Amino acid sequence: MHIFSHPHTEDFKRKMHDIAIQRQLGGWHTSKTIEYKGIKLDSRYELAVVEDLDKNKIKWERPHHFVWKDETGNIHRYYPDFYLPEYDVYLDPKNDFLINNKSKRFGITDIEKIQKVSTQNNIKILILDKNHLNWESIKELL
Repeated sequence: MHIFSHPHTEDFKRKMHDIAIQRQLGGWHTSKTIEYKGIKLDSRYELAVVEDLDKNKIKWERPHHFVWKDETGNIHRYYPDFYLPEYDVYLDPKNDFLINNKSKRFGITDIEKIQKVSTQNNIKILILDKNHLNWESIKELL
């Protein structure tokens, strides 16, 4: 038995996209995870940051997502890696490739995307490159 379906209209796709966002479904998730004190991390950069924050007794947490709008009006979700409540700042460690290259999905660099998120949500996000994965370096960026 063969089941044939008709292609969805753009209007239908947009409605389903909006419903998924409202229900907080979807999003990109890496298949590689590192566990640290029962918390799943997505990279060795993240691990280096939280280990040093803990070593320096800096309170951190995994924050909720933020919504941002691209140039075409599409709405997306952005997940900062960490939030430092005592400093009201979000941290996002990034490797050089993500910092310097445009995303195939958005056509902009992660820095440009994060700047949009920061502006549209009125929040402070620090992008941490490989030289800023410790508390001493993060303090300089605050």
